[in-house]
Amino acid sequence: MHIRIIPTLLFALLLVASSACSSAEEPAPQNQTGAPTAPAEDALPPSTSFASDFEAFDVPDFELDLMEGGTFRMADHIGEVVVINFWATWCSPCRFEIPELIELQEEYGSEGLTILGVSTDDGGFDVVRPFAEEMQINYPLVIDEGPIGDHFGGIYALPTTYIVDRAGVVRERVLGLVTRSSLEPRLQILLSQPV
Repeated sequence: MHIRIIPTLLFALLLVASSACSSAEEPAPQNQTGAPTAPAEDALPPSTSFASDFEAFDVPDFELDLMEGGTFRMADHIGEVVVINFWATWCSPCRFEIPELIELQEEYGSEGLTILGVSTDDGGFDVVRPFAEEMQINYPLVIDEGPIGDHFGGIYALPTTYIVDRAGVVRERVLGLVTRSSLEPRLQILLSQPV
């Protein structure tokens, strides 16, 4: 009986591991220490790729230079639904999910959705710009060399995605590949809430 359980468990672990590019650092803490817990006004649909033990917290106020010039200030986007996607050009799952993030930005941008791509590439915009142009990325891109990710408890796998509601509360975290089919129902619920 144990012989059948072990291969199934190994397969499940390999499936989870294959959906993210990991770093050499230690795993992130499961809960945000000292962060206020926000009540969930609407139950979001379940998904295996979303952290079930995640505690909501107020989004940190940060600002970073935009690839196209200017500054992205999180405080300027309160009232919108913001998807903060930590990624890198060398990360295969990141490359896979970008076309669907582009579609979501195009479809829901006029309803108050902003997807923010936070690149962790060492080469900065010199590496990101040609990739972004090739992929025709239509959402704002910034570079983070650690400080912003640290505000979220550290980024230990790529991609890692956070969903922020209109009130500026981080409602969910996705570790690994996010798909349109898992993300879109959540965004529709949050976008339907009043500003």
